[in-house]
Amino acid sequence: MLSFMRTTTRLSHLSLALPVIGWAILFSMIWSSAFVAGKIGLRYTDPYTLLTARFLLAAVLLLFVCLPTMKKHIFSDRTLLRDALLLGALNNALYLGLTFTSLRYISPELVVVVVSCAPFLTSIIAGVLGVERIGVRIVAGIVIGFCGVLVIALARPIGTLDPTGVGLAFLGTASFAAATVFYRNRAALHSPQQVNFWQSAIAMVLLMPLALYQNAQGAATLPSLPLTAVVAYLAIVVTIGGMWMWLYLIRRSGATTASTYHLANPFCGLLLSYLVLGSEFKLTDLIGIAIIVLGLFIVTRSTSGARSESKKHQSNTPSN
Repeated sequence: MLSFMRTTTRLSHLSLALPVIGWAILFSMIWSSAFVAGKIGLRYTDPYTLLTARFLLAAVLLLFVCLPTMKKHIFSDRTLLRDALLLGALNNALYLGLTFTSLRYISPELVVVVVSCAPFLTSIIAGVLGVERIGVRIVAGIVIGFCGVLVIALARPIGTLDPTGVGLAFLGTASFAAATVFYRNRAALHSPQQVNFWQSAIAMVLLMPLALYQNAQGAATLPSLPLTAVVAYLAIVVTIGGMWMWLYLIRRSGATTASTYHLANPFCGLLLSYLVLGSEFKLTDLIGIAIIVLGLFIVTRSTSGARSESKKHQSNTPSN
């Protein structure tokens, strides 16, 4: 457990050295792998039991990470508890509950495509609420990047276009987009580890009744080595590692720009399939990747330019 805490501390130091695009690519690889692992886990249990076990393990591990500061902050900070409650409901219970349930109706590839709509929803929510200014170039970059996603997705069989599955995935994505904007606007001052602990614990509490109901209605979930491996991977790599990266990227890049990194998810999913499963890599994949990279370049350049202008304006503003 001590080594686990040291590893988390090293991640915090590495965040200062590794370029944001490096974190974005690593995050996208981890995030995309969750749907593949989830599909495997659903062979052995229902989505709510899988997610409840995942968040239980993640919360226990994160509790030890937060122990050094828990007397000062984690249980006494009402603002943290309130913000984490909403994030846990949006980020974990609704987003993952709905998208994992959609895997019962549609393929993981189609789920990834729907989730790739997150930048559009995030930019709309952020713009309407006035959290961030969304310029024409950023919108153009998002549209171009999503065209690259479609080039990759439409060249492959994505299974049955079930309305229920697509609807569940879209509602989950909308919940995720809302959580992204909320974290940027309200909760960015909190420790990412503490936020992650609470939203994992809250999601576990919210999903547990559904898991108990599913097990009562059907066959009870029996522990197995593959299921244990999937739960451990989802809890440690995705919930702890991936969510920490996601919260860090929102703080560093902003809600809209950070959500744009999800456009790389289809490519990362294909790359993982190619490396692990030996799946085919097509010419259209390379074309789609090039289009996605162009879109990401436009968005990141626009964001960095706006940030530089803001700093320049602040430096030229006389102090009172």
